[in-house]
Amino acid sequence: MPLYSFGSNGHSQLSLGHTTDVSIPTLCKFHLPPPPSSPPSSIIPGANHTLLLFPTGEAYSCGLNHCGQCGFADHSHPLGAFHRLANPPPPEGITNPSPESTQWGFITAGWEFTILATKDGKRVFACGTGAKGELGLGSGMLTTVPQLRDTPTPAIPGTTIHQIPNFPPEGTYVISLASSIMHVIAVLNDGSCFGWGASRKHQLHHPKTVPIPVPKTTAIPRAISPFPTDPFPVAKAVCTQESTFLISSSGDRLAHLGLPTTKWKVYEQMPPSCLGYVDIQASWNGVYILKDTGKIVAWGRSDNGRFPPKGLTGVKMMAVGSEHVIAVLEEDGREKLVAWGWGEHGNCGDVEGDRAVVPLREVEIPGGEGKKAKIRCIGAGCATSWVWVDWE
Repeated sequence: MPLYSFGSNGHSQLSLGHTTDVSIPTLCKFHLPPPPSSPPSSIIPGANHTLLLFPTGEAYSCGLNHCGQCGFADHSHPLGAFHRLANPPPPEGITNPSPESTQWGFITAGWEFTILATKDGKRVFACGTGAKGELGLGSGMLTTVPQLRDTPTPAIPGTTIHQIPNFPPEGTYVISLASSIMHVIAVLNDGSCFGWGASRKHQLHHPKTVPIPVPKTTAIPRAISPFPTDPFPVAKAVCTQESTFLISSSGDRLAHLGLPTTKWKVYEQMPPSCLGYVDIQASWNGVYILKDTGKIVAWGRSDNGRFPPKGLTGVKMMAVGSEHVIAVLEEDGREKLVAWGWGEHGNCGDVEGDRAVVPLREVEIPGGEGKKAKIRCIGAGCATSWVWVDWE
């Protein structure tokens, strides 16, 4: 499959069959059965594990699995190649389940956990470990590794994947999932949102609606009341390390959950809206908006070259990692992959000299001699980078 990865690989999170960092895009390995021939709809990196979600509803994972975060019951060693996850089982009591109820449709990942929802959005699952309630399974279940708990068997046999009970509420379904290192946000079809995980920095509360005393963790999905006045239906959420941003469908409304003053000014620098946005993503300490003009607007932490260079245009797609960005530019009918930011592990490509501050540079993709690259999908994580290329 034409999926390439580069960057940090100490736990096989690049799916290359070894544990050495690489700075040149390298073809990923897949365990049988092979994945679909079409590109994934999303690439979801955790801290040291990675997942792929395909339009067919199939999901694959690789990398560190010591906490069960890859979803496989054998957590004794990392997964050196992408393995296909089991599909969600049919809902209990349903004799003729819809295909969407037994396919994966949404995935997000954090430090040592993964959250998955069915394609119909009516059931949400979790695997891994989360000491701050990141699994959403309650304070009595902070890990899904069978050997580390005395709890019922998982919802999916042979895996570490458990269903979050009684969520989403009856009559609603998930339309978006987002997470950072230690907290999770689920957006529902009625415009409401729920959150769980770390909440000490108010990342699950609007500054004016924070309960007293402030809960440090939330172990089950809790409805968020982000708007003391003038609420709006939420369509999407993105999470920095200690904040959450909620966006309306048109981008005319933008709300922040977190402390009113922040070290990296992620709240203070927030624009009033993100009208014309094509995509919005977050790093550990910054937010990036890709506009329909092909420009990127960013705010938050800007050192180490994290922000796009002034005057950058022609951006077709972007992927924001923990401290770096990769993007696809179109110039003179040609697509090219570029990267910038903190690239110490080779996640900004084969850079000579200082990798701590990498200015925008093109990343050459090997294997297409004499052919034109058609980049279908990109992803970025914790010093990891990904690109799916069709050669034409």
